[in-house]
Amino acid sequence: MEIHELQQLLSEMSLQEKIGQMVQLTGAYFDKEAVLTGVVGEQLPPEWIIQYAGSVLGVIGKDKIYDIQSRYMEQHPHHIPLLFMADVIHGCRTIAPIPLGQACSFHPELVSEAASIAASEASSEGLRATFSPMIDVSRDPRWGRMMESFGEDPYVNGIMGKAMVDGYQQKADTGIAACLKHFAGYGAVNAGREYNDVEISQRTFLEQYVKPFRMALKAKPAMVMTAFNAIDRKPISGNKELLKGLLRDKEGFEGTVISDWGSIGQLEEQGVAADMEEAAIQLQKPV
Repeated sequence: MEIHELQQLLSEMSLQEKIGQMVQLTGAYFDKEAVLTGVVGEQLPPEWIIQYAGSVLGVIGKDKIYDIQSRYMEQHPHHIPLLFMADVIHGCRTIAPIPLGQACSFHPELVSEAASIAASEASSEGLRATFSPMIDVSRDPRWGRMMESFGEDPYVNGIMGKAMVDGYQQKADTGIAACLKHFAGYGAVNAGREYNDVEISQRTFLEQYVKPFRMALKAKPAMVMTAFNAIDRKPISGNKELLKGLLRDKEGFEGTVISDWGSIGQLEEQGVAADMEEAAIQLQKPV
């Protein structure tokens, strides 16, 4: 669509439709036969959110995607399609080594080729975006996500991250949107404990943990995902200095900034929002 057509569409959309475009739901909410239990069942969104949702997480298989997309398009007042996204981390149907293993190759061209193959296979299934690459500098083996990064070196993370973004997005017909994550400092969590605070100097943060993003952003990824952690007790997902001042203004990122799984609600637990409603507002303020 041309810009003027998008502007016209936006002017015709209701407030609920616009809010829905900001929401991503799991595929279970679109499965009429699914039994919703646990957190998914407890946090059942209003029907209009499901009706107007903008994207879906983790639906695998072109038949399932086609079924959900067809039913969704029929009932949406403006027939805006869902965006299907998934964690295509080191391959889709054809599996490559984990990112930590790929880093050991010191061969960014191969890393880019592997990402291109993954993108081609994913797009043929109906997926249009991946939550990859993860370029968190990772130096504590106690951290459970070590294998998803490119390891301990900022330069290697930056080079490999850029190569992977290029691979995912380089082909217009078979490419998928890439997402750099997690901005920033997520790999430095205290004692390797997931979701923990990060206590590092500003110099270390900028020179070691932001550097890979500065390098990989040159590939123009479609998205950047915020980190779960807090820096100086300030949660990243609501940190205006980092998301707007650093990522947007200084580094010049013009793509989409997205939150990680449950990180909006986590703002409430981290004491910077009174409830989920305020947490959502806190997330939007920086970006």
